[in-house]
Amino acid sequence: MAAASRAWADFRGSFHWDEYDRAERRELSGDDVLALMFKGELTVEEAVSLLPDSKGELTVEEAISLLLPGEGNAVDAFLSLGVRIGLTTEELLLLQLLASFDRRGEDPELDQWRKVKGPVCPFFLFMMKASVKSGQVSWWQKKKSRFSPERPGYTAALRVARLGADGLHLEQAGEGGQPGALCYQIDRGYVKLRRPKGVVVFREGSDVPLTEVALVRRLPSGDGISITSHVDGLGVQLGDILFILPCSSATVALSFTEQSFKVPTKFTEEPLYGRVGLNFIDITVPIENLIKKLHGMYEQEEQDNKALLEQQNKGDHEDMSELMFCREEQEREREELMRQRKEQEEEKRESLHRSRAESRKNKLMRKEVKKMIAKLNLRPEKNERYEEEYCFNTLFSPPPDSG
Repeated sequence: MAAASRAWADFRGSFHWDEYDRAERRELSGDDVLALMFKGELTVEEAVSLLPDSKGELTVEEAISLLLPGEGNAVDAFLSLGVRIGLTTEELLLLQLLASFDRRGEDPELDQWRKVKGPVCPFFLFMMKASVKSGQVSWWQKKKSRFSPERPGYTAALRVARLGADGLHLEQAGEGGQPGALCYQIDRGYVKLRRPKGVVVFREGSDVPLTEVALVRRLPSGDGISITSHVDGLGVQLGDILFILPCSSATVALSFTEQSFKVPTKFTEEPLYGRVGLNFIDITVPIENLIKKLHGMYEQEEQDNKALLEQQNKGDHEDMSELMFCREEQEREREELMRQRKEQEEEKRESLHRSRAESRKNKLMRKEVKKMIAKLNLRPEKNERYEEEYCFNTLFSPPPDSG
């Protein structure tokens, strides 16, 4: 009964009780009503309808906290009263979460499961998954005898509940009615004061006031997203699994089934809105819409990267063409220089050949002159003078005109 009473106290802050603040006046006193209730002669609804309205008597909230017959029937009692006074489905789900699955600070089974040593107390460990291709979210679960965090830093655990077939009752999330748990962490880097306070928004076509209650952000590794609560005791529903984020800055992670997918770096955060005055939010549709948005951003980023790569390749091709042209020009210049050097060397060789030929010719001519002088038996003085004059005239006289 203690847990149920605490759950009712937590839930009271999420609902306006003005029109139900006092029960109808009847002849029976509050003690008489309680006695009949505990004897089983009155239902919860009948008991509440018979509570007196006089000053100092029980309010409806106080009566419910006392009229609950026990832990086993607490949820049914809550639901019965909630349906009677017209609570919404979200309010009824939050009420059950607070009554049966929100065990902040007093969950010995979960604490024992998280310990390395001690008796085995198995839980089903749940992980949030999403497919980028299909745009749908799902839950992965595995039975574990010992708690093991799904990712670094997410070392705390909280209980999760599964929505029953009737869409109203909650049950244990694990197979065969066994308990389930989800990893979470307290994000020390999250600053609550930076978030907007008291800002009310309205969706198009709806007059229900909404306020920001959580924030979706990109995980640093890019392999998923995180969901961080702005409020204490935020009820969250994703698909058929529900849980309570115990405090502000409490964060859970969602991973993608496609390992190659990375959340675009352009995405930073996305707010999640809940009804004003009710700490409960169904994030199934918002998360699926966000996944589709991220997929579109990812494809656009891939196209931009591809276009940039093509542009770079085109630029590289142009640079390569220019480089090849420069190399060809350099090669042509080098070949031209080598050709010029070769021609110069050929000219030098031809000039040297002509010079040597002339030298040999002159040497032979001098020998012939000396032989002729020797035959003429001329005096040496005359011979020398004749040789000089003859050689000079022979060497430097223009050739006779053939015409």
